[in-house]
Amino acid sequence: MSGAITTARWERVHEALQATLDLDPPARATHLAAIGRTDPALREEVESLLSSMTGTGRFDALVRQFVAVNGHEQVPERIGAWRPIRLLARGGMGAVYLAERADGAYDQRVAIKLLPAGTRADLHSRFIAERRILARLSHPNIARLIDGGTTGDGLPFLVLEYVEGEPLTTWCDRKALSLESRLRLFLDVCAAVSWAHANLIVHRDIKPANVLVEAAGGDDPRVKLLDFGIAKLLDDEPFDGAPATRADLRLLTPDYAAPEQVRGEAATTATDVYQLGVVLYELLSGRRPHRFASRTLDAIEREICGKDPVRPGVAFDQSPDDRAPDGSAIANARSTTPKRLAKSLAGDLDTIVMHALAKEKERRYASVEALAADVRRYLDGRPVQARPDSLAYRAGKFVRRNRAAVLAGTAITSLLIVLVASTIVQNGRIQAERDRAERAAGFLADLFEDLEPAQARGSMVDPREMLDRATERVSIEMEDDPLLQAELFDVLGSVYQMRGFFAEAETLLRNGLALRERVLPPDHEDVAASRYTLAYLLGDTDRWAQAEPLLAQAVAVLRDRFGDAHGRVAVIEVWQALARLDAGDLPAADSILTAAIEKLRSPDGDPFELTTALLYAGRIRIARGDPYAAAQPMREALDIRIGLFGRQHPTVANALDGIGEVKQALGDWSGAEATYRDALAIRRTLFPPDHADIGASYHNLGIALHGQGRNAEAAVMLDSAFAVLEPAFGADHSLVRVTLAYRDSVGN
Repeated sequence: MSGAITTARWERVHEALQATLDLDPPARATHLAAIGRTDPALREEVESLLSSMTGTGRFDALVRQFVAVNGHEQVPERIGAWRPIRLLARGGMGAVYLAERADGAYDQRVAIKLLPAGTRADLHSRFIAERRILARLSHPNIARLIDGGTTGDGLPFLVLEYVEGEPLTTWCDRKALSLESRLRLFLDVCAAVSWAHANLIVHRDIKPANVLVEAAGGDDPRVKLLDFGIAKLLDDEPFDGAPATRADLRLLTPDYAAPEQVRGEAATTATDVYQLGVVLYELLSGRRPHRFASRTLDAIEREICGKDPVRPGVAFDQSPDDRAPDGSAIANARSTTPKRLAKSLAGDLDTIVMHALAKEKERRYASVEALAADVRRYLDGRPVQARPDSLAYRAGKFVRRNRAAVLAGTAITSLLIVLVASTIVQNGRIQAERDRAERAAGFLADLFEDLEPAQARGSMVDPREMLDRATERVSIEMEDDPLLQAELFDVLGSVYQMRGFFAEAETLLRNGLALRERVLPPDHEDVAASRYTLAYLLGDTDRWAQAEPLLAQAVAVLRDRFGDAHGRVAVIEVWQALARLDAGDLPAADSILTAAIEKLRSPDGDPFELTTALLYAGRIRIARGDPYAAAQPMREALDIRIGLFGRQHPTVANALDGIGEVKQALGDWSGAEATYRDALAIRRTLFPPDHADIGASYHNLGIALHGQGRNAEAAVMLDSAFAVLEPAFGADHSLVRVTLAYRDSVGN
């Protein structure tokens, strides 16, 4: 709020915006970057006006409104008890004036925000709400409300503390502040936002322009959070009584908008966590996480909701165009060199930022306090709570959710590329890990080149052959790097498992675990992840007694690392509950699962893993003779999975099996049959005929047909089930034994 807006300045803004509007969308970003190179404030003014437009967005209407209300340099003679001195700024929510007491009773300068005449009703409501919100806030890092009222013409106004400062990023760059100094200022911003949240207020528009830094005695900087114009009271309805819509994006700055805001969903404290993550990204790297091909709502949504940003440690050295500052200039503004800046950002700082920027609200920091706590841990040289998932963990989770994606050779190729190449940026904690990831990506590139049809003499390579070749090469070529070899063994083992090649999968997963146990300490997170991945396979093949000690070892490490209440701990507890269920200990299984579900419902929980827990909670209730109680968790799991993946997904078929089990337990055999057939139809579109999940569907249908007395049909289904399941699992697997038992009961 420093500096008057002169007539000449407004003419410059008008000229710049008109020139931008005349360009096609792809050229606008380049044009705005050119403006920002010479006049960053002008670029921000133009972008703000672009984002606030509706319809054709003609700037002339805004100019006419400005002239009508302000007469260019003409300011009101009096606003309440205050005499305006000059115009400070203007935006979609009104004009802001520097003012002083009209009666001269005491010397005090303030900023007065005045709503223009003829303002839309919804903006009028927001303006009044801003006054109500600011009245609840009193914090040293928040510009305080001093007065408010209505002019003689009926226009509402706010009298605010005048902050004569610069935007956070501008201040830091001008002072060439180090990363440490920037982080300490960022903690002040977090303190202000946290205070707002404690008062049930979500800011919803956190950006450097709304965070000013002023010198308070000497050169000691003081941070002030401004502009609660679109903030929301968490205990109130939306200001206009209607739910949020994508059109509300016109009130936001797209560069800092969270995915849920772009989609028109309700803003929560997690929204402010995301916006703080964007501010931190820019504060550290000198870049913004997203680059827009155009400023249309669809383009903004595709970018923010669909694309993961490059990590700050990589982004700072990637100029969006030749007019933007290069990596050297950004490093200089942080009193360091590009090489040192990349090293400083890689690892914990990258991880903190990316955790705050998670697309899903539940995957971000649970609160602003949690984000600030990790920043403090970094500054104190202590381990941060947010850390990138290991490759083994990501591989297992990906494959469990995407069984269909590992059936075709091209899908296997995509899976391996994504999982391994992504470690180049995700495992950047130390240079050795980055080198390892780059080597893995190079290895895969060579492998897939060998598997091209031309190299394979014009024939398509069978997926099993692809996996076998990859395994052979990893075994030979990666012997000098046991940790990389272990990571690739885990990925390949998980893919083998989901294709039903259990013996090969077990060999690889055991080899990966042995390599990690040889190189890493026993309480290392990657060792725990490897144990869990192997235990998952053992449980999948009905060897729960072997899985239990691995699960116990893994969960002990994760409890020590994340705390007992963390979602990662709960995931393993679900499998511990299943081991107890297999042993016939229903009370223990129920107790463990109930606690795990509570943890998985927390912000740290994974929605998909929650559905797994809910399905087994339903099965335990069926086993305890209460199928009515089983229906609710089964239905919730199905609804969540459909919401996550759509209906044509293998995990949805698994959830339908749970609904079928409830109907079966209630004696609704025909209803169970219909549900099982729905699950089979999904699986037939995704899996080959000999896949174990197809066999499970045949098994379920055989039981449902037998329950209706249709024994001839049941026998055919059970024979088909055995023909698929016995080669996949072996004769000793419980599902195979139950299939044979039912087959015997329906006769020959």
